Amino acid sequence: MRKLSLLLMSVLLASSAFAQNERAYEERVYVVRGLAIEPQDDRAVLVAECEAAMAAAGITGIEMGPNARVGRASLHRLLNQDKHGRVRDDKSQDKQRGEYLVCQDFDSFFVNQGMNFIPSFYVVSIDGLTFAAEGGGIGSEFGQLPGGTQIMAPSESPVFYPAEGVFLANSSATILPSVPYDLAISLGIPEPFAAFGGTMTHNGLADNADPNGEDDQFETEGYWVIRLLISIQN
Repeated sequence: MRKLSLLLMSVLLASSAFAQNERAYEERVYVVRGLAIEPQDDRAVLVAECEAAMAAAGITGIEMGPNARVGRASLHRLLNQDKHGRVRDDKSQDKQRGEYLVCQDFDSFFVNQGMNFIPSFYVVSIDGLTFAAEGGGIGSEFGQLPGGTQIMAPSESPVFYPAEGVFLANSSATILPSVPYDLAISLGIPEPFAAFGGTMTHNGLADNADPNGEDDQFETEGYWVIRLLISIQN
């Protein structure tokens, strides 16, 4: 009996020591509406910002060529809940929660005759947090990352839906680095960035035929589901 008690005590102490060293994650889920910010900054300024952010994140394979889509959009709350389904604060669509920079390589899409996903990169700020997300490019530490943007309706002559120059699209992206915290640190990723991970999915409409919003028939907007994992120390 004494041996059994000592064995159980050893197991409990070992479990306790392990729990103290392991990292846990806080999970946040945002469902938000993204609206294009008008007027936009000068295109050259946005392209330079995209290129600098991708270089800092070690992302290649996304080129800001002549047909690249760059811009800023604001994020407005639809729903914010934790993994147990408890709604935080209000559901007001008027309350701005943040914004994001979008950098999309449409040139590779056109070169391949619209058969591939559009490599996409985002810098997102929401509720005081800032992180990068990427789909379809190549990360120096992670290799080819899944996702990107896909046109979901006909957009080639003679069929355009809902109109020529107006695109319905779905996007998905990996929130970088999306690897375990200890591995991220061992790879040399700065601690503030290593603390983030997760995924983003998007369904939206891009009105490239009327980028200045003079015709209100269509509006560049989309809906994001952001699943964010934040590393915390127990």
